[in-house]
Amino acid sequence: MTVRIEVRRGTRRYIIDIRYTNNAGTKARFRQDAEVQTQPASRAEDMRRMMMVATTGLPFVAPKVDAETGEPPKEVTFAEAANSFLELHGGTRLKPSTTRSYGDVFRARLKDQIGAMPITQITPIVIRELDQKLVARGLSPSTRNGTQCLIRSVLKHALEAGFLSALPEFPRLPKVGATIQHVLTSEDVTRILLATPAPHRLALEVGAYAGLRAGEVRGLKWGDVDLARGLLVVRCSRSHDVEAPPKSGHERVVPLHPKLHALLASAKAKVKTEYVTGPGEGRPWGNNAVRQAFLKSCKRIGLTGFRLHDLRHAFVTELFRSGASAPVVQRLAGHQHLTTTQRYAHTVFPDLAAAVVKLSW
Repeated sequence: MTVRIEVRRGTRRYIIDIRYTNNAGTKARFRQDAEVQTQPASRAEDMRRMMMVATTGLPFVAPKVDAETGEPPKEVTFAEAANSFLELHGGTRLKPSTTRSYGDVFRARLKDQIGAMPITQITPIVIRELDQKLVARGLSPSTRNGTQCLIRSVLKHALEAGFLSALPEFPRLPKVGATIQHVLTSEDVTRILLATPAPHRLALEVGAYAGLRAGEVRGLKWGDVDLARGLLVVRCSRSHDVEAPPKSGHERVVPLHPKLHALLASAKAKVKTEYVTGPGEGRPWGNNAVRQAFLKSCKRIGLTGFRLHDLRHAFVTELFRSGASAPVVQRLAGHQHLTTTQRYAHTVFPDLAAAVVKLSW
């Protein structure tokens, strides 16, 4: 049997993985997710494809040819497959921000290199050569990783759309080493908030006291805030003037911290707009305004090297330090997988120093 099991983001996937020699005498590999994700169905598909190899030399139906010319149809280029992928999945499987980011990655790193290349010619060698060029440009392993992930997504879409008959054997992704995380302390967060002028402050306070992502802060509406019950519901994320579900795809409830409850009650009494935070005059935030406000406040107090997302990071870290369990933190943060939550469970330097002081020798 050539059925493999692969775990992706905590979910088991059945993979059909067949190595064979095609009719031209060339060694090849067919590897893709089973059509039906159950053990009996994946085994049945595996046997069916092995029978196809035995009878036709291929584990899939050979591409059709043009009835008039007898030639294969015009091959789809990588650029055409990428555009098809983004048009089909943008706003559905992909968040608006992810769609925009993928488009930027394609234009900056892939269009000139492999955009005009037929997707059937995107081999492991081509991907490795492209990665070497990205290394020469000084791009980090995580950035190169994202580029290769986009290539994989486009080729998998091409397989589903019938542009490809089989996926190439992808090279290993670049290794991304662990980095030292600099976590905002509670004192840092307090100083940042005090250094932030209105109306920006409430946006940062929502991020710090409720752990909302930047897009969730921009998309939070008064209809999602229940002051009587002391909670807010995270229902949408706003990015580039487009509203979509939160990153996890699920709504979540966050109880209001007493300080945030008082701040929201005061703000609601003064402002009658749809959005909880904004630059004024009833307008929602632009995509970078809150981030710029955070960076300016950090600069005012002499803090460097932090991002707006670090307010959320500090929220999760403080929850762990207060003794909250990982599943509880996962629900409050809206992480789809517990492994994501655990990556946020960093300790700040005082915790490390306190541990060292306890050495008895």
